[in-house]
Amino acid sequence: MAIGWLTIFKAIPWPDVVAAAPTVVKGARKLVDAMRKPGGEGEIADSEAGEAFVDPVTRLQHMEARIGELEGRQQAALALVESLAEQQEKLVSAVEVLRLRSKFLLLCVVLALGAALVLALVLVLAR
Repeated sequence: MAIGWLTIFKAIPWPDVVAAAPTVVKGARKLVDAMRKPGGEGEIADSEAGEAFVDPVTRLQHMEARIGELEGRQQAALALVESLAEQQEKLVSAVEVLRLRSKFLLLCVVLALGAALVLALVLVLAR
């Protein structure tokens, strides 16, 4: 069983995985940091919010800034998801190659055992 795992790990394109890992980690950290922020950089404290939003123009500007910030976070999350999807696609293709190789290897083993069985029967019957 250990040989199967070794074969699986040998077939994974490790240089590609290692090359993309820093990008994925950086994106994941940005996403986690963005999600941990309770309200974002542009949010005003609750006590100040009542005073700041008396004027509709100020409120509108604040909302526009907040929407821009949320769009930026959404774009960062989208980039991270795309990167993870690319990694997933590479791993799935590597697993598919392994599946085909395993089928071929199983067929070779079955043929070799069949040939050995036929040879053994021929030798037994020849006596």
